[in-house]
Amino acid sequence: MQSILLILVLFVASPLSLFLSQMATGWVVFLLTALAVMLASGERAKTTMDAPALVFLIFMGVNGLVSGISGNMWHEVLNEILPVAEVFFTFILVSRVRWDEARATRTLRLILIAVSLRGALQLVLTFSGHPVIPPIYAPWEKFHAEVYVGNFWYVRLIDPVCGLFFAISLFLFLRGVERRLSGVTAILCGAVSVLGLTRSQWLASALVLCLFMWFTRHRKIARNFLLITGATAASVCVLLVVSSDLLEFAQQRLVNYTIEQVTDTGNERDELRILEVDTAVEKFKQAPLLGHGLGSRFGTVVDDGSGPELITLHNYYLGLMTNTGLLGLVFFAWVISRAIKVSLALVRTSRSDFDKTLSLCAVGSLAWWGIFMAFMAIHSAYHVTVLIGGAYGMATALALPYTKLALSKARVEAAVSGGLVSESIQQG
Repeated sequence: MQSILLILVLFVASPLSLFLSQMATGWVVFLLTALAVMLASGERAKTTMDAPALVFLIFMGVNGLVSGISGNMWHEVLNEILPVAEVFFTFILVSRVRWDEARATRTLRLILIAVSLRGALQLVLTFSGHPVIPPIYAPWEKFHAEVYVGNFWYVRLIDPVCGLFFAISLFLFLRGVERRLSGVTAILCGAVSVLGLTRSQWLASALVLCLFMWFTRHRKIARNFLLITGATAASVCVLLVVSSDLLEFAQQRLVNYTIEQVTDTGNERDELRILEVDTAVEKFKQAPLLGHGLGSRFGTVVDDGSGPELITLHNYYLGLMTNTGLLGLVFFAWVISRAIKVSLALVRTSRSDFDKTLSLCAVGSLAWWGIFMAFMAIHSAYHVTVLIGGAYGMATALALPYTKLALSKARVEAAVSGGLVSESIQQG
């Protein structure tokens, strides 16, 4: 099982998944996860997050089954179920592994190498004129993400994996974990994120890095973080001053376009982020309790002067609200509240600096994805959820050593006091 899980995680993090269709990557992830489930053995220390996560997964499965039978497209239904299933099963499976610091370090090193190769390959292909087309685009719309800066043309690198690992690898570098490799990964992932021009990724990375600094509260790490941030900002300013084309483009993309999206400009496409809130509220009122079913693909009709076009909801939470109703939101809130409790307990009860670092990486990965999904609706594209579930599984296993139901009462009570073990184990 351990080997299968390692292959699964490395597949998601590696460059290979960049060149497969969304359906193909989905099948690979499904088959590897199913194989790991069949080979799973042993027991694990259950957490207070298990029950609400399982209830939410079952609810989403029933909702999706009814939706598919009712006529919604099955692949759209699966797009909304897969992220939930991936987080749950990866978390359960990875937490069954007997982790120690040496094994966790080796695994982390392999993941950083895979992500570095992923970022490097994207940069090489972009600057050599062979862009990587994100799988979120259908063949007939794949060139909607073109960017022109002076005489330079490229396709935006929309890669949540590199976006996520920019914050994580920079934090690992500051903490001194695999410093050289994590530093290289941070640089490569940062370059991919800059070329991606995806403001939601930038916002998520900035907030997660602030979260890391808040929990760390180490003067030297904070000073180094400020130095790196200042040097990066200064370099970007110099680059913008040197290149007038880049300065003009950055101003148009980051300043003017953002202002247009939050003000009434008469261009409905620019105002999409606000207009789709009205769409979601209207659909929610029509079916407030159970929603319209997964895969409903609600959207907003906008017109930028070239004709009306239906654009599906970009906000994952608005989609969840319209498709699963109030009941789905309640279950989701239950899962998130327990996840926050477990996250805080993981950080608080870490036995070493390395364990605390990995626990913070798990917390940061979930926070990053949560922020990112407030602006995007790509669901399981690139299957970042596998990495999030794996991070929580490893952190949990390190915080609670491999445990059988026949644990001594003293050890169980010590684990419960940390907020990690569920009442079912205490009773067992």
